[in-house]
Amino acid sequence: WVDVVFGTHNLGSLPELLERARFRNEAQVEILEQLAGFPSNLPTRRESAYSGWVAISVGCNNTCTFCIVPSLRGKEQDRPPEDILAEVEHLVADGVLEVTLLGQNVNAYRYGGTHGFAELLRACGKVAGLRRVRFTSPHPRDFTDDVIDAMASTPNVMPQLHMPLQSGSDEVLRRMRRS
Repeated sequence: WVDVVFGTHNLGSLPELLERARFRNEAQVEILEQLAGFPSNLPTRRESAYSGWVAISVGCNNTCTFCIVPSLRGKEQDRPPEDILAEVEHLVADGVLEVTLLGQNVNAYRYGGTHGFAELLRACGKVAGLRRVRFTSPHPRDFTDDVIDAMASTPNVMPQLHMPLQSGSDEVLRRMRRS
């Protein structure tokens, strides 16, 4: 009853796997351990003609006791800033006015150790025609002064935060392995 089994690292292989299963008339199983290509280049259906989601990273470097993301998606892998900006520009050319930057810990973004999240926000601010930039979900540990400055100084970055706070109890946070 199953045609295809695939992992989170090879979502882009789904059309080929489905075709192979149909042609060979047998189930196809392919689970990759590493991300071959960033999944944001896959075709998507947007719910709104005026807003779009842009993944800037996949995976997570935290080890919270309740979360399965690091074991499913692996360590955080940040997407090159030029690829992110090209996707944002493509969306704007397609009529999008607002983008939301996505990542498990979106503000931990640091491509190549040098290009940080604040720099990415400022670069999005320079995309002609982009009226609003949002992001979800930041981690309190990575919410640094340069991110706050970028939010304040980049007019199209919305003055809002969607920050998941887990608990007010230090003991509960310790048991969850949350800072």
